[in-house]
Amino acid sequence: MPVPTRIRSTSRLPTEPAVTRAASAARRFLVAAPLLFCGLLVAGLAQAAGLAVAPLSLTLQPGEQATSVIVTNRDDHPWVIQADVKRWTQPDGHDHYQLDPNLLATPALFRIPSQAKQVVRVGFSGGPAQAGNVEQAFRLFIAQVPPQQSVAGSASPGEPAGVQFLLHLVLPVFLPPVHPRPQSRWSVEKTGGQPVLRLYNEGNVHLRLIEVSATDAAGKAVFDQRGLWYVLAGAYHDWPVPAAVGSSSGLHVRARTEGSTLSAHVAPGQ
Repeated sequence: MPVPTRIRSTSRLPTEPAVTRAASAARRFLVAAPLLFCGLLVAGLAQAAGLAVAPLSLTLQPGEQATSVIVTNRDDHPWVIQADVKRWTQPDGHDHYQLDPNLLATPALFRIPSQAKQVVRVGFSGGPAQAGNVEQAFRLFIAQVPPQQSVAGSASPGEPAGVQFLLHLVLPVFLPPVHPRPQSRWSVEKTGGQPVLRLYNEGNVHLRLIEVSATDAAGKAVFDQRGLWYVLAGAYHDWPVPAAVGSSSGLHVRARTEGSTLSAHVAPGQ
């Protein structure tokens, strides 16, 4: 039986002493800057200016040591890229991220030349992935580290001059459960005096929605949104709806997921 390869974190570039200082500045910048997910959902490719990543979503199969993503630099100059992976939860309907010492993205910091590619592996340091009763969710953060001139005030040879904008891509990573069991429930509730359409994910796998709409008892459209929403196992998500919806005689809700359509009737007060 093959021996699993232990994943090691490579977070330093010995030949680039300035990179460590740049990475520190990038982390400070990313805390203050809004999170940008500039994905173009085309052919499984996420793009942000000259940085491209594929695939868009990663799955760690039980028994696997790691999964991988390919980062491509389409710019005409090199970039330093920082990769980080965190555990992902939604305890209050919002995304929360937590460091896990057993999770690694490697290489964690690397220079990628113009028109070159780099494989980034994501996995567990202690051995193959172990499935449980509920799907585990993580997110891989791939960010451009600002060039040295944004840290020290002068450009390094081969790096672009002028003000640079950081690009930050976020990819979901899932470890599926032993026995997937999708299940969901809709309700109209009030939070802070505002009526919301709430989706409870009562299954043990995530839901990925791309459209949510609702009609009243007369068939009139009262709500219609398109976007991209993940609702993790055991979590919920709210969509604010017009005030009149909260007092309506009932709603018919339809939601498109990545592979099917969810449909439900929501009675008043349900």
